[in-house]
Amino acid sequence: MVDRTFDRQKLEALFKSWKPDVVFHLASHFVVEHTSEDLQRLVESNILFGTVLVDAMAAAGCHRIVNATTSWTHYQQEVYNPVCLYAATKEAFRSILKFYETKRALKTVNLELYDTYGPGDRRRKLIPTILGLQSTSKPMELSPGEQLVYFVYIDDVVSALIRAADIVYDSSTPSQTFCVRGAAPLALKQFLQAIQVLLPPEIADKIQVGKKSYRDNEVMVPWDAGPVLPGWAPTIDLEEGIKRCLNS
Repeated sequence: MVDRTFDRQKLEALFKSWKPDVVFHLASHFVVEHTSEDLQRLVESNILFGTVLVDAMAAAGCHRIVNATTSWTHYQQEVYNPVCLYAATKEAFRSILKFYETKRALKTVNLELYDTYGPGDRRRKLIPTILGLQSTSKPMELSPGEQLVYFVYIDDVVSALIRAADIVYDSSTPSQTFCVRGAAPLALKQFLQAIQVLLPPEIADKIQVGKKSYRDNEVMVPWDAGPVLPGWAPTIDLEEGIKRCLNS
């Protein structure tokens, strides 16, 4: 086990010195299907660090936070049904935030992010994996691709964070939750057809749709019942976003 100690006192001193109006909590450890080796990092990154952070904030008199979380807590369109352990740990931290909202006057805006992407993404997600095919001779086997997905380009995520900061700064409501998703869902196989046109042949030819079964707990229809962040809308369409990733 690796010791990753978060210095609570140092964080409090920093907050007292900086006096931020709003804190953005973006730290996360993402993994779709965890192994035993992921357990410590999932708990430390998604629960422990955030708890240390807000505890230091409260002690320093900082009372506004924008918390980036995930839409994967709504499997089968349920209000709460985590798709994976990653989603469960993100929701566990939101439960901890409730204490600080009711007992320490914390004001929170939670942003449920959907399928975010952009240049320099090192996560083991679909688009960076596809772009990484240029450095391997192995094909990429995928499911039949009937699942619907919302893609959100990183610039639009940043604008959503800024908008959320404005909301939490002006609001008297202790906790609000909004969705940050693309304009419309797209079937994965449609996305793959569109991206193959943009990719060099040496990459496009390695994408093999229908060669794998769907994952356990595959999200076929993403959560669409939650309110979209007011005053925000995505501006980068998928074609433009993919071109920016390729050009980078």
